[in-house]
Amino acid sequence: MPASWRASRTINSKWQDLKPGDRVDDYGFSEEGYFDVVDVKPGEHLIYRSNRYGASFTWMLMLHGLPSAADGTPSTVVHLRFRGRIAATGLWQRFLVAGGHFMDSIFSWPVLAGPAERAEGHTQ
Repeated sequence: MPASWRASRTINSKWQDLKPGDRVDDYGFSEEGYFDVVDVKPGEHLIYRSNRYGASFTWMLMLHGLPSAADGTPSTVVHLRFRGRIAATGLWQRFLVAGGHFMDSIFSWPVLAGPAERAEGHTQ
């Protein structure tokens, strides 16, 4: 994965004050390569919306704090919820859904690793 696509391993100040209506660039595969911020609740969730290829999608990053380890190290579970409304039907819809599952299996771990590290206050 190119370095420009990787999740940040440090807290970046430019992303700390996101508010509904802000636009965040995505990888730039097309002119639709951005996310609009829908809702932010610091320490709890961040919701993005995007319209791509005639379909509307939302992504929600949710943090769920767990009891700290015996040594006091915090532990956090990061959940990624994705929802999309695909206009395609039939075989084409099944192909798009299968492709989405495949892409999720490749990209979810690296996408969620950075927020998990930052939420727990340590980096590699």
